[in-house]
Amino acid sequence: MKIQKICLAAVVPLTAVLLLWKGGVIGAGIRTGIQLCGSVIIPSMFPFMMLSGFIARSGLLLSVSRLLEPVSMRLLRLPGCGMAVFLLSLIAGYPVGASLCGQMCADGLLQPEQAKRLCLYSCGAGPAFLVLAVGQGMLGSIRAGYLLLGAHLLAAVCTALLFARGTPVQTQPAALRRRQTGLPDAMVESVAAASSSMVLICAFVLLFSGVVAILRSAKLPVSAFCAVVSALEVSNGCVCLAQLDAALPCIAAAVGFGGFSVLCQILSVSKTARPRFRMLLLARSVHALCSLIFCQVFLWIFPSAQQAVQTGATVHRQVQVFSATPQFALALLLLCVVFLSAVYTRSTKRTVDFF
Repeated sequence: MKIQKICLAAVVPLTAVLLLWKGGVIGAGIRTGIQLCGSVIIPSMFPFMMLSGFIARSGLLLSVSRLLEPVSMRLLRLPGCGMAVFLLSLIAGYPVGASLCGQMCADGLLQPEQAKRLCLYSCGAGPAFLVLAVGQGMLGSIRAGYLLLGAHLLAAVCTALLFARGTPVQTQPAALRRRQTGLPDAMVESVAAASSSMVLICAFVLLFSGVVAILRSAKLPVSAFCAVVSALEVSNGCVCLAQLDAALPCIAAAVGFGGFSVLCQILSVSKTARPRFRMLLLARSVHALCSLIFCQVFLWIFPSAQQAVQTGATVHRQVQVFSATPQFALALLLLCVVFLSAVYTRSTKRTVDFF
């Protein structure tokens, strides 16, 4: 603990000096992050996050859980809601799966150890990010996006089966503590939760965009630069990797890992289902390796997917900036209004569940 305080006391002044010394570079990087959030992240992820939240809060998740009980007990060694959360995380993407794990634990549907184990493999990228953001927006190829999605889904299944193997089956969850939510309340809470998660995701993108700008000014070799950026933040990492010749396998591995930005988000939103960092790091590394292998196999089967990828300058033309358009300004304004309304509602002790 003493060593941690000493390191913290040394890092804080150095960070302040770096902010003053490289203020212009960091500001440019943050502006790039804002453009990335406005043109790719928010349009592709927000609708799916809202939909997944509505499914969880409207009671549909519990209804589906009963049907998935036999399959979930056999494959994941979890109650039916575990399989439902896992499948929903594949649709919504990170960090929705992690937040649902915490919600299931708080509602008494999963034991804490079950929720922590489920959180290890229920935090991958969703189809909106892979197909629309990465495939269409960064690579200029929907086909490449679907190839990445297929590799990512298979890797998620393999990771889930691996970490579920050998664990005891517990069929009796704690008592259900969640109140019943009507459809109008479920819609409002889903929008508020998606807005909160979106603000968190964009904040991490902006933070690491500033770090990426500093690394870019250091004139690192392209391969080393892309590797470091991908390990830090997946969105900026994909933009960087999209310019390489072997873009698809590298992007598959980067998306499978998620970057330390995603790991921080998972640890933040999982709450009572927060897994150990070492286990989470191991699970994401396994997912990254499996994604790379499956992507390479798919490229051998479908070589035309690699040929369809647009790299270099074409990629930057695909990632357009919408921050100056009235539509994007209105969307951001509505997002802020919903988020602030949710915060005010929570402060007045009305029940609003956040992801």
